[in-house]
Amino acid sequence: MGALDVLYWSMFQQLGIPESQIEPFLEPLINFVGETIDTIGYAHLLTTFKDKKVSKSIMIKYLIVNACTSYNAFIGPLSLNELGAIISTFHLRIKFLSENGMIIVV
Repeated sequence: MGALDVLYWSMFQQLGIPESQIEPFLEPLINFVGETIDTIGYAHLLTTFKDKKVSKSIMIKYLIVNACTSYNAFIGPLSLNELGAIISTFHLRIKFLSENGMIIVV
């Protein structure tokens, strides 16, 4: 399950996406410290990554979870690979090419 893309319920609500787009999935997740996290379902969402000039969009299947966190979403390695992202945790940046070949830095 480490390759999941996760969207937190509070962010889903803030985006104003209709709940009718959620496919049910009610199996709980277990986090890193062994706590159970409630899941709500899956949603396929077109996700756009952009800087000030250019963008790139990919379809991501998010598992929506109800948990208190300082994050809005977690993008897993499979989606990052589809995006063609190069990640620098030291610089807190990702780089990838836009559809027209321009470098995007997020």
